[in-house]
Amino acid sequence: ESDIYIVTVGTPLKKNSKSPDIDHAKKAIEAISKKLKKGDLIILRSTLPVGFTRKIAIKIIEKLSNFKISKDISLAVCPERTAEGKALVELDTLPQIVGAADDLSYELASRLFNINTHTVIDVGDTDSAEMCKILDNTFRDTIFAFSNQMALYFEKSNLNLKRLIDS
Repeated sequence: ESDIYIVTVGTPLKKNSKSPDIDHAKKAIEAISKKLKKGDLIILRSTLPVGFTRKIAIKIIEKLSNFKISKDISLAVCPERTAEGKALVELDTLPQIVGAADDLSYELASRLFNINTHTVIDVGDTDSAEMCKILDNTFRDTIFAFSNQMALYFEKSNLNLKRLIDS
């Protein structure tokens, strides 16, 4: 008997194609859709391909719930941007990205996150919010890869990377 449903499930890459495995997200949305009542809010926080919400999630929700997004049900994409084990601290300090299906969905999602977050950033639509999550993950991956390469180089060169970073 909830009014707000938050979906944050893993989206690993498929081994053969390296494309995102969206099965967990689809199954979570299917389960939620069967429980919805008019006025509920769904927030997607997972890493999702751009267009997933618009092309897939909305169709599932509307088919299984018999409600219409933006008329009966609110829907927003608010990507999780926290490091594992630091979610509560970072929720309080990181700006929260919100892309919504409509103005009411944005307002409801913003009100929820404003309880803990100092800044909510309206990126407009769900596609933009999905892309923010992908950009954030790509940036993190790039930083990690660069750091690992530097560590290998420093080790081969007999230089102390930690000492130089600290300096």
